[in-house]
Amino acid sequence: MVAVDHVDAVIKLIRGSKSPKEAKEKLMAKYSLSEVQAQAILDLRLQRLTNLELVAIEKEYHDVQKRIAELEGILASERKLMALIKKELLEIKKLFPVARRTQIVKGDTRIELADENTVVTEEMAVAFCADLKVRKWPSRLFTLGEISADKPWQVVKVMGDKKLRLFTDRGDMLTISVADIPETRPTARAVSLTSLLAFEKNEQIVAVFPEDGEGDYLFYTAGGAVKRTPCAEYAIRAKRTAALNLKDKDKLIGVERANGLSLLLVTEKGMSIRFAAEEVPSMGRVSSGVRGIKLEDGDRVIYAGQTDDEGELALITDRGFSKRSFLFEYEPQGRGGKGLKTFDFNKRGSNGTRLVWARPVKEPYDIVVVQRRSPETPMNTEQLRLEDRFSKGTMAVTVLLDDDVVAVRPVLSGKI
Repeated sequence: MVAVDHVDAVIKLIRGSKSPKEAKEKLMAKYSLSEVQAQAILDLRLQRLTNLELVAIEKEYHDVQKRIAELEGILASERKLMALIKKELLEIKKLFPVARRTQIVKGDTRIELADENTVVTEEMAVAFCADLKVRKWPSRLFTLGEISADKPWQVVKVMGDKKLRLFTDRGDMLTISVADIPETRPTARAVSLTSLLAFEKNEQIVAVFPEDGEGDYLFYTAGGAVKRTPCAEYAIRAKRTAALNLKDKDKLIGVERANGLSLLLVTEKGMSIRFAAEEVPSMGRVSSGVRGIKLEDGDRVIYAGQTDDEGELALITDRGFSKRSFLFEYEPQGRGGKGLKTFDFNKRGSNGTRLVWARPVKEPYDIVVVQRRSPETPMNTEQLRLEDRFSKGTMAVTVLLDDDVVAVRPVLSGKI
C-alpha cells in the first residue's frame, strides 16, 4: 500500500538510485519498511500500477486486514475457538463416515515416564585389542574379520546395561559400564581405553569378565602363586580396586573362571606342574594366594590355566624352536613342587634359552610369531611337530643372530 499511496515518489526514488541495493535501502529508510517489504516493492511489475490494478490491490489489502481481525477474534475467545473446532470436526466426520475401528477401554491413569539414563539392553560385543584399544557394537552385527587389523585378543558378549571387570598385570581390577564404551563401527578408529579409565604406566589387561557373582575366579602370577576367590567379592562400585595382594615385583599373568579341571603351570625355563584345583583353597579378595610351583632363581611362569588330558601343549622358544606334546603326559602332582621338565634346552642354547609361549591346543588354530626385527610369521598350531614332553623341539621359524622371537599372538577366528 505504500507503493500505491506514494506511487510517483516511489518511482522517482527507484529511478534515482544507482543499484537495486541502494533503492532498497532508501525505501526502508524513507517509509520505515522491512527488508522483505522493500524488496516486494522492487519486485512489483509496472502493469500493476494501472488504475484497475491499484483498485484490486487496495481491495486485497482490506480483505487481508478483515481476515486478520477475524482470526485474532477467534484466538481471543475460547467460545469462538471451540465452536470453530467443533464445526471443522463435524465436516471431517461427514467426509469420512466410517465406524470406529479402535476400542476405547478404561485403563490405568498413571503414566510412568522412562528414565533419561535408561540403557538399551541389547547384547553387545566388546572387543579388546592390542595397545589398550577397544571396540563395541551390537553382537548381531559383529564379525572378527572386519577388525583383524586391530589385533583383538578377547571378545566379550554382554548386555548393554551391564558392567565389565578388567583385571590388569598390576593385580588390580578396573570396572567400566558397557554403556560408557563408545560404539565404534569397523570403518571408524578403535577407542583407547586410556581415555575411559586411568591406567598406570605400561599397565596391561590380562583378562576381562562380565560382572557376575556366581562361582570363583582363579588368579595366576608370574611368581608361581595361585589364588581362588569367590566372584561375589569383586562386586565393588570403585573403578579401581586390588584384585589380589601381589608380592614385590610379581605380576598377574592370567585370570579364569574355575571349572573344576586340574591346573597346569609352565615356566620360562621349561618346567611344568599339574595339580588338582581342590588343592587351592578359597581365599579373600586381598590375599596373596598359595604357591603353585617352586621356581628356580630367575625363572617365572609364562602360562597357567585349567586343563584335562585331551589335546596337546604347544611351546615356542626364543630361538624359534617349537613342539606339541600330549597333555596326558603331564601327570598330576602335589601343588608347590618343582614340577617336570617340558622342554629340553641344549647347553649352548641353539634351540633356545627360554620359552616365549605355551598354550593348550584342543583344536588347531592360527598364531602369529613376532620377532625382534623380522616381519611377523603367520602359522597354524598344526605346523608344530608332535614330540615327547622332554624333547628338544624342532625349528619353526628361522632366527639369525639376535633376531629373537619376542612374542606369539593367537589369532581369534570363527564365531564368537
